[in-house]
Order: sequence, then C-alpha cells, then structure tokens
Amino acid sequence: MWWITLQLGVRNLLLHKLRSFLTMLGTILGVGSVIAMLAIGEGSKRKAVEQIRQLGATNVIIRSVKPEAESDTEQPGTSATQQQTSRVLEYGLKYNDYERLRDAIPTLVRTLPISLLRKDAQRGRRRITNARILGTTPQYLKVKNLALHRGRFLT
Repeated sequence: MWWITLQLGVRNLLLHKLRSFLTMLGTILGVGSVIAMLAIGEGSKRKAVEQIRQLGATNVIIRSVKPEAESDTEQPGTSATQQQTSRVLEYGLKYNDYERLRDAIPTLVRTLPISLLRKDAQRGRRRITNARILGTTPQYLKVKNLALHRGRFLT
C-alpha cells in the first residue's frame, strides 16, 4: 500500500516540475531564514552578555545630574546668568563625597572616581569640538576590565 503511494507521489513530482521546484525553493528559503534569524538572535545575545561581563554585573554607578536653570529662584543683586553659572559650578559629586562613600561601605572591592567633561580640545592645529575628556585614576583599566592597546595614561 505505501509503495503505491510513494510511486504516485514521485509521478506527480515529475509531472509538475515547476510547481515541485517552487515548493522546494520555498521550503529551503523558509528554513534558511529561520536558521538565519536564530543565528542573529544568538549572536546578539552573546554580544550583550559580553558587554555586561566587560562592564561588570556587580558595578554600581553613581552619577550626578546637571541642574536645570530656574528663573524663579533669583537672588537680589545677581543676574540669572550669574546664579545659573554659580549653581552649575557647584553641582556634582566631589572627591570628598567619593571618599565618604568608599569608607562608608566596607563591602566594596574596588572603587573608581570618574569625572567626565565635554569640552573643545586642541593639539597643534588639530581641534576637536565637544571632545569627551575623562579624568580618573590608574585603576580604571582594572575596574572596567579593559586593556590599554597603545600609549599610556597621563598622570
């Protein structure tokens, strides 16, 4: 019984060659696209896990946020621009704050102060606008799981 069914199937495949080819092509493309999507998903997952590993899943990052300009807190005798400049210069975590946090939490393994600025930088004739300037300590590489490819730290 199954032999007759197999012969009938092969005969239909040979009778309708274009339809058989298009069916096979659709199946191959469908399976290939599913495999490609799974591979892309797995690659993205591995990249995300690697980035988390590099950052460190146990890292705690404390950041300060620049205050917005407020016009309703004007002090007599000073302009709004002077008040805003004064407030901006005073905002943020200072090195003393870092030391207090480090000393207050005894379970810390490594600590790292970082100061990040965006300023214009110039070396010779080369000028970079809005350059990212990072001030930190030599432990930066160890804490961030990085390696210095070339050059040296400025100390």
